[in-house]
Amino acid sequence: MATTTVTDILALIGGPGLDDTRTEGRQRFRQFLCQPKWSPEDLRAWIDECMEMANRARSEYYYALQDLVVSIGMHLGFEVEFGSYTAAGADIPYDGKWRAITGEEIIVEVKSSPWPLGSTNQIGQYMHLFSELSGTDPADVFGLYAIGYGDFSGLADQIRGSDLRNRLKIASFHDLLRMFSLREILGRQLSTERTFQLLQSLLLPFESVNVGSLVDIIQGVAHGTLSAPDESPSADPNIVRRRWRRSELRDFLEECQPNQIALLMALATSPRLELSSEEMVQRMRALWSYIPGLDGTQPCTTRSIGGARSGFSKREQLLGKESIIESFNGMYRIRPECREWVVEWLRSRGLLPLPPDLGLDAEPSLSRDTMNAAG
Repeated sequence: MATTTVTDILALIGGPGLDDTRTEGRQRFRQFLCQPKWSPEDLRAWIDECMEMANRARSEYYYALQDLVVSIGMHLGFEVEFGSYTAAGADIPYDGKWRAITGEEIIVEVKSSPWPLGSTNQIGQYMHLFSELSGTDPADVFGLYAIGYGDFSGLADQIRGSDLRNRLKIASFHDLLRMFSLREILGRQLSTERTFQLLQSLLLPFESVNVGSLVDIIQGVAHGTLSAPDESPSADPNIVRRRWRRSELRDFLEECQPNQIALLMALATSPRLELSSEEMVQRMRALWSYIPGLDGTQPCTTRSIGGARSGFSKREQLLGKESIIESFNGMYRIRPECREWVVEWLRSRGLLPLPPDLGLDAEPSLSRDTMNAAG
């Protein structure tokens, strides 16, 4: 049986192959890649071929590799936009963009290896420019480094230490293809939309920086018991969630989004352990411009609480952990045994004590019962 290679495809395009000036050939190649009939094995073989063949004299293989990786997004349910091969003539020269079912935008940068890779500022600039030019809320724009082979630890450390730590992710080509394969497994037990939502959530900002570790979690879930398509994972009363350990909670909090930090700050600094949604919004508004990564001009409403809690809930469910924030009778509080650890983490991030000019309590109040439970 004949096997089509990237070399065959480029030969059919003719001329010098792929480049930004030959829009017709580029468009044909991308339409070819976006056919739903391709399997993870097809894409893996073509990606490996490009990795082997690409060099400075054969840049068309780098361009083909870029489009191949960007096209994986289509198989994960994203709305895919291919980018430019070079910076010439492009308003924002990103490699590609994925739009999630829930509306978030992910700027994709494809690299054959993690090194040499300079500052993460470049993709940060692309994210900023896209937000400005499209009018998209910056809180809905994220970045993804899709990388071939190598040690990602240095890049992961760089991201964790940057202002973009909650908006940037890393995924190897291998892990993206694993997600594609996982789609087929999940699709046998879940609806298509639910499958895509679950997979896309791995690339959005509520997991660890390295997507591969989260694919491991979902792969374990896929081979175990899954919710029915229309059933919320938290709806099963028989699911027993584990209590947090201090080190686990600290790692979990390191991945918090700015709006989630504002929510935790509002609860942790209140002289009362329980707050209504109106009281939480009032405190969050006072804290909004104080939290790194939050734009003081963006409104804080009860929807802000819902969005922050939803992000927490998804991550907690994936990890099989109890909810950090409890709600009952319209009141909210940090789970008593977690409260002191949350306060400790906020202090370690330099967010506590609060400056007096915010008009809020300078130090969080902990009841004796809460301190005993946390200890």
